[in-house]
Amino acid sequence: MITHRKLASLIPLLASIWITPALADTRTVTISTAGASPTATGDNSVKSGDTVAITCPTGTRCGPLIVKTGANDLKPSGAIVGDTWTSATIGGAGDIVISWDAGGTQVAVKTLTLAKADTDGGTGGTGDDPPLGGPYVECPSDIGTNAILVDTQGNILASHLQKFSEEDTLVILITGYQSSFTGLTIKKTSAFRDVTTLHILGDVASVIPGKKQGGNNPVRCRKFELANFSSGRGAFSINNSTSKTSVEIEFAVRPRYNGMFTVAFIGSWLKRPSFSARDVDGVSQIAQNPGDSVDGRYALMYTGFLPLHSLSSNNFKVPEWNQRVGLSVGVILDDPADNILFGVNLGPINGISLVLGLHAGEVNKLDGVTAGTPWALDAAIPVEAEWKAGVFIGASLDISVATKLFFSLFSR
Repeated sequence: MITHRKLASLIPLLASIWITPALADTRTVTISTAGASPTATGDNSVKSGDTVAITCPTGTRCGPLIVKTGANDLKPSGAIVGDTWTSATIGGAGDIVISWDAGGTQVAVKTLTLAKADTDGGTGGTGDDPPLGGPYVECPSDIGTNAILVDTQGNILASHLQKFSEEDTLVILITGYQSSFTGLTIKKTSAFRDVTTLHILGDVASVIPGKKQGGNNPVRCRKFELANFSSGRGAFSINNSTSKTSVEIEFAVRPRYNGMFTVAFIGSWLKRPSFSARDVDGVSQIAQNPGDSVDGRYALMYTGFLPLHSLSSNNFKVPEWNQRVGLSVGVILDDPADNILFGVNLGPINGISLVLGLHAGEVNKLDGVTAGTPWALDAAIPVEAEWKAGVFIGASLDISVATKLFFSLFSR
């Protein structure tokens, strides 16, 4: 059943076929798989009624390729082997974006700009009007976090990448007149993130800051998103096949740490009784020795950070708590076999954090006797071990910070 909404969506396509049947062309694109990443040559624009033909090297698995117009798939992800694939007739849904599926991440290889009638009634012009349904957005006064605003020449106009990490998605806003977008593509040029790698705090990667230059007044904005940057150097390129220009922009990508090792000084309320025979009112008997209510101990701990960044959304951000809260497990340094710590780590701030939780350990209890039992002063008191638990609280120091502090103090 064709609803009024479906019929409305078909009107631009039907109109384009009726108005411009004699002007329809086949736009050709040739994919090359030589080198480290795929490249594409051929036409840079398309209009309603055209078709797009993609050719791959003979005998080469070309893909998986994804071809989209706006939000619609012209060709779902899949390979082309030594043959030419031809799309259906192009409607007015937006630019034709040809992407390469690199392990689940779509990397744009080529974009064919969709031409649109100008406001003066012409067709296929490159005036100041955005193409019908094209990926243009309003240029925001505040570009938001994890975003960079550049012009079509690669000049950086604004950047909020100071805290960009490898789990963030880079938002690229490009400004310029519509004519300057012809043949424009965005390509990620730095390393892809290896999601199997664990980063432990203290494993610091070197970063290269990006350059900053002046720019032109924005007229239109197009939005691109790139993800899965590896920590250290991040980079993407702005390529324009029409003007034959290519600009690479670099920025720092912070590691997303999975956890950290710390040394901690804790105060434990786990009671560790000891016993001896003492003379009480002239009678030698078993008595519990007086002890402190709080026992100070040194511990080695590992903290796994909670993935609080996953709670972030467009309306709710928790960036300041990323890598700040974790679950910890550890041992007492002077008796690791008989003590274990479970807790919550709050921090770190400059490598220092607060840790609190449960201290489980092996303690002594009387075996077959009780306090007050008559006992010879020089006789051994029968005891047995049992596991008990008590709370603890303490301060911990990132082990990499502690190591640097140690060498700075003793290298003088």
